[in-house]
Amino acid sequence: MRKRLLRLMEEHQGEVMTSKEIADRASTRWTWSPTVVQIAMLCRGCKQIIEVGDIDITTALSRYRGKLWMYQELPESGE
Repeated sequence: MRKRLLRLMEEHQGEVMTSKEIADRASTRWTWSPTVVQIAMLCRGCKQIIEVGDIDITTALSRYRGKLWMYQELPESGE
């Protein structure tokens, strides 16, 4: 599951996405639909995916509070 998430985030490198956006994109590609909480937990556990902030969107019908994530290449070690 982590490898799939890393591949998905690598394809969108440099793009800041919410946990919900990542979950929505993953559900269209994978045979199962991950929850927003599952995506956030996976992102926290990956060194290549960094948290860049919080988001709070309120509309007349709903409210979404979540994290913003971005993929970042790890520097090569040993140099």
